[in-house]
Amino acid sequence: MCHFRAPPLQPTRICVLARHFLRLVLILHCSSHFMRAAQADERATATVTIRNQVILVELAQTEAQKALGLGGRDALLPDRGMLFPYAKTDYYTFWMKGMRFDLDIIWICKNRIVDIAANVSAPRGGPLVKYRPRVPADQVLEVVAGYAANHGWNLGDTVLMESPASSRK
Repeated sequence: MCHFRAPPLQPTRICVLARHFLRLVLILHCSSHFMRAAQADERATATVTIRNQVILVELAQTEAQKALGLGGRDALLPDRGMLFPYAKTDYYTFWMKGMRFDLDIIWICKNRIVDIAANVSAPRGGPLVKYRPRVPADQVLEVVAGYAANHGWNLGDTVLMESPASSRK
């Protein structure tokens, strides 16, 4: 009677393959993280001044940037925001899809605040609420909730924007 015995698996070969696989997964994960960070770094920035309060804003210029907005982020620093410039004046409606924190939404037309939706809550289930200004606007500014009231912003306040500059250094 003949006995066939399979050669034992070599643990070192399995370990080497597993290590290579884990390295590949780590490289792919890190590269996608760095690509997203690089894309955010390449976004144009500007400064917006309202009532002597200077805010550094990211400019949402493309349709994709406007659709995403601040969605998916965990927070926003107090003196930061996002500005949505538009080529024409219209009633631009906003919602809080993908938002994880509350916001103030400020509609601007011809460098004046024309409407404010204060303390807009991040969604907590249920249908998304849409926020629309009472009058047309040509820009929309998002800042952390309560910022507008804490700094005394009112309808009619002047909004100054410095020329956009790349945030790359």
